[in-house]
Amino acid sequence: MHPHANYEIITIVLEGELEHNDSHLNSGIIHPNQVQIMSAGNGILHSEANAGKTMLHLLQIWLTPAQKGGEPSWASHKFNPSDFKNKLLPIVSGSENENAPLVMRQNATLYRSILDKNKSVSHSFENERGYLFIISGELSVGKEKLLAGDSMRIKGEKKTELTANPQVDFILFDLP
Repeated sequence: MHPHANYEIITIVLEGELEHNDSHLNSGIIHPNQVQIMSAGNGILHSEANAGKTMLHLLQIWLTPAQKGGEPSWASHKFNPSDFKNKLLPIVSGSENENAPLVMRQNATLYRSILDKNKSVSHSFENERGYLFIISGELSVGKEKLLAGDSMRIKGEKKTELTANPQVDFILFDLP
């Protein structure tokens, strides 16, 4: 097990199965389209391992919480791919302005979207700051084109238009 303190750790399983165990007796198998949030708080020991016979492909995002300390916590939520279809769905949030199934200790929101070819979504940033990561496909952001594995920091933007070209799967952070 690995010790961690003072991080909000978000894990999104894309393929395979992830087994989680921690020193607060939380455990579970996280499957594709399932998201886990672990608030390390004032300290937690945890282990994660591939629980299946296929390759494990995941995204793991570490954020500093708004305030240090507090009791550690763990939760997960299973989504259907249709939940993300042609919209920005808040999946983890600490913002009072968003209603997401998973809560973090930071005034930020993580959205996921799967857009069909030529479909668009727009987003108004709470603090004119954001971050994009392309899981698969191609996304146009203004005149910029992002491909699978690309990321983009967004700063000083009140509103951004995002267009698939062709289908795209991506995450978007609205940051404090």
